[in-house]
Amino acid sequence: AKEAENFAIASAQRAVQLDPNNPQSYITLGGTYYQLGKWTEAQQQFQIAVSLKPDFANAHYNLGHALEQQGKLNEALREYEAVKTLVGKDKAGSKKIGEEIERRKKGGESEMKASMDVMKKYRTELAELMQK
Repeated sequence: AKEAENFAIASAQRAVQLDPNNPQSYITLGGTYYQLGKWTEAQQQFQIAVSLKPDFANAHYNLGHALEQQGKLNEALREYEAVKTLVGKDKAGSKKIGEEIERRKKGGESEMKASMDVMKKYRTELAELMQK
């Protein structure tokens, strides 16, 4: 398993080296770190993607999740608000991210952690909407 993890990271790092101005490469590397529970490393990659393409909703969305996993809830909410602004024209995407934001604002920290399961359910669908 460790070899597979190392290979996944090395492959994603190579993609970044080959195309350092492509924010999607950083999303891929950050996503690999995220899947491995390496929140700080994931956050760093997602932040690079945001700085390369500030209007890339998927980068803000992923950054929000990495921040949330570290308990940085206010920073995470800022990223989700950015996503809401960026997907504003897409009614379905805007509604989903709006619901996520509201759950986080209403709920206490323990409820927020519980809502992570709900978030995972929407993650793929919302990510697909944001890439349109």
